This record gives sequence, structure tokens and C-alpha cells, in this order.
Amino acid sequence: MQYLQSNEKISVITICYNAEETIERTIKSVLNQSYKNLEYIIIDGGSKDNTMKIVKRYKDKISSVISEPDNGIYDAMNKGVRIATGEWLNMMNAGDCYTNDEVLNEIFSTSIPKDKTVIYSDYYTKDLLGNLVQVNIDLINRPSFNHQCTIYRKSLHQEHGFYTVTKPIIISDILFFYMVPVSQMVKADTVIAFFDGGGVSSQGHWSLQQWLCADVVFRRRTFTNMILTYYYRVLRDSIPGILRYRFRRLLGWKMKINIF
Repeated sequence: MQYLQSNEKISVITICYNAEETIERTIKSVLNQSYKNLEYIIIDGGSKDNTMKIVKRYKDKISSVISEPDNGIYDAMNKGVRIATGEWLNMMNAGDCYTNDEVLNEIFSTSIPKDKTVIYSDYYTKDLLGNLVQVNIDLINRPSFNHQCTIYRKSLHQEHGFYTVTKPIIISDILFFYMVPVSQMVKADTVIAFFDGGGVSSQGHWSLQQWLCADVVFRRRTFTNMILTYYYRVLRDSIPGILRYRFRRLLGWKMKINIF
């Protein structure tokens, strides 16, 4: 069996807009990676705050910077994908960061079969009380996805196209990766990223509705399961988050959680 070469080029793309409070943390996390063959691209949506002033402090270490109005996050991602020259892509958006400076080295020093096109991992985030939790991701068996903890081959865009840019659709990343055969995916033991949260897809139930419908279209769940899951989530979300959190602690549940 052939395995990945440890020196393949990785293009890390950061999407940002009015991110003066978080962009520097992400930039430092990327630039501090010990992995040598790394290209860093920042796509800014025409920020009105000091985001670009902060970016310019690191301009000598950033491969490409584009700052202009766009048609949303997926349009910005597509801009980054088009100019990326790496064999692999990773979206590390403003506010998010790698778990340590050796993450990419650790990922590409393991024996990953060459036929794999998507490498993913769990991710860390904070709960309602600020405690660090590990969120379990399983792209093969569960309908969950996080861009920051996914590294994938750029060639997939040649096969499946770019991210859909249509304002009502806020799950273009899910639609894209649902087209990739699960046999091409592999989970890494290394946890890739800390996820800052608070993005468009985490607000309200519109994202959930799209996600569940996509699951039915791609035959990842039945129509009945879609309905039951949706109303379960609506009912669950009607309970204040802090009460759900305290209930989990009362039962002694481990703070390693699953999506859905």
C-alpha cells in the first residue's frame, strides 16, 4: 500500500470579516506551525475595522491576501481555493486555531493511505461555562462536519466543483463533502483545531433544516428520522443551555460530546 508523502504542500485559508479581536490568534497559530511546506492565504470580505491593519503586520509571512467585498463565506472560500497552490487545503477561519504548533507535522507523519482525499479529526471547543470539551466527529457514520478540523485534497474541487454560492444555502461545505465517497475519508488521532464557534451555520434552526434535508437526499437518514430528529432538536433547544449543561453534569456524563 502506498502512503502520503510527508512533504506535500498544504494551503491554509483563513476567511475573515471585521475580525480585529480574533484574527491575530489565528494568524499566529498558522504561522507557528512547524510544517515547512505550507502556504497561507487570507481572504477578507472588505473589513471596516482594524482587521487588515493586523494582517499587514504579518504580510511578509503570508503568501496571499485578498481584501474586497464578497457574496458571503462560500464565495470567499472559493476565492481562496482558486489561488491555492497546495495539494491539500485547510480552512482555518478567524478565531479558530490549531491545537498546537506540531499538528500538521503530526498529521502528515502518520501512515495515511495515498488513496485518502479527506483527513479529519475531532475538535475542541468551550462549553457554556468556558470549560474545554472535545467534540466527536465522524464524517463516515454521523451527519457532522467542521471545516477547521478537515484537511482535504484540492483536486476534489476539480471533480465536484466549488462551494455553492447562494444566499439561502448555508451548508455548502456539507453538500460538497457529501459528494466525496466515505471510502476516501480517514480520521486522524491528532485533534486538529480549537473551534471558536458562533458562525452563520450555528445560528437558529435554518442550518439544521438544510442539514437534515441533505441527509435525506444523500440517503444518510430516512424521512421519518429527519422529522423526529428535527423536532427533538427544537424541543431540546427550547431548554436553556445552562440547564442542559447542569443536567449533563448531574448525571456525570463525560464532557466528550457528539453532534446530533
